[in-house]
Amino acid sequence: MAVNNHPQPPAPAAQAAQIPLQNFTLPAFPPEASTLRSLTLTSDINLTEYQSLVSSPNPPLSSTGGLPPQSITELILELFSLGFPSSFLSTLASALPNLKSLTIFSSLIDGLNDASRRDAEDFFRTLLRNGLRELHLLDTFTRPGLYGVLANAALAAGSDATGGGGLRFLEISYTDRCASDEAFHSRIPADELAALAGVPGLVALSLTLNPPPPSNADADGAEADAPVDGLVEIDGEVEKIKPLPASSEGATKALVDVLSKPQQGQQLKMLDLTLFALTPTQVGEILRVNEELAVLSIAVQADSVGRLAEREVGGLISEELGKHAKCLEVLEEVDIPPSGSKIKRYSPSSLNLLNPIIEDQGAKCTTLQSYKITMAKARKLGIVNFGKQGDGKWMGEVLL
Repeated sequence: MAVNNHPQPPAPAAQAAQIPLQNFTLPAFPPEASTLRSLTLTSDINLTEYQSLVSSPNPPLSSTGGLPPQSITELILELFSLGFPSSFLSTLASALPNLKSLTIFSSLIDGLNDASRRDAEDFFRTLLRNGLRELHLLDTFTRPGLYGVLANAALAAGSDATGGGGLRFLEISYTDRCASDEAFHSRIPADELAALAGVPGLVALSLTLNPPPPSNADADGAEADAPVDGLVEIDGEVEKIKPLPASSEGATKALVDVLSKPQQGQQLKMLDLTLFALTPTQVGEILRVNEELAVLSIAVQADSVGRLAEREVGGLISEELGKHAKCLEVLEEVDIPPSGSKIKRYSPSSLNLLNPIIEDQGAKCTTLQSYKITMAKARKLGIVNFGKQGDGKWMGEVLL
């Protein structure tokens, strides 16, 4: 029997680790953890114990040998539904001076008491001062005022940064719960988001609203001969989004005001504003200033539904696309029907009506490669995808 005397290559060093926590004490990290780049902390805390754990000061992480290695550049915190005890977040921030990306998912960032709130504020200030580049807050909620503090910290970090420092990618995303929670909109700190949109140095800004997960029951939408407007009326509930309403005042106006004025050091390449319903006029105001956009997702308040052949939404923004979208490659248009209108969906015959309009918009915006249209992001109402082919012609499909 032959013996292989050749030494085996060492196993590749771990780059990522996920740790479920049953309390707020981190385990001791072994020496080989010095190669870690990504760390995920997931709450597995018993709810009967959770409130008492966050109501008392947390013991110093260093007392348990549980400080994470400084090699970590990405941190993910998920499912901390009652937040964190005071000192936990700020200790993490001090222990991770090289952190570039932070994601918080399905959590209450600033906890249940003032001490946790102050700790969350110190956490963000430290991370941004140390050079945080990406911040993703997904289905994560706060008490009023925290995003205002975050905006001020990001503004300070962007103003003081040298060598291209400061926040570059900001994502705040929610799953729509309007169907089950009438107060859902009130839980979103909409009036604080405008300040975040003005952070200098941002390249990508995503203020996103996603539809709830699909139910088991499909909407009753037996295919019939499509009417002349290309839309088929259906019965039943659909999982769709209900953005913050279009308005000439309040949070929506404040956001448009910020994005329609040049921001120092800011050159947005990607913009997703589907958390807010905008009028075509407001979309135009934003496009006039942000001519370097390559990717744009917008929710547009339609004046009516059922006039697909006229494409009153796409038609109104097409002139702005031609004039100002000099680099736009990917466009997602989410049409928001008027309240109380009948539920309709796209059909394959929609393509016959849409194709010449998309061709016209593509001719005005020559960089455009992809155009997606949905009705309130509802999968059951059809997803219209158009793509520019190699010969310059547009090919479309309706996904049902």
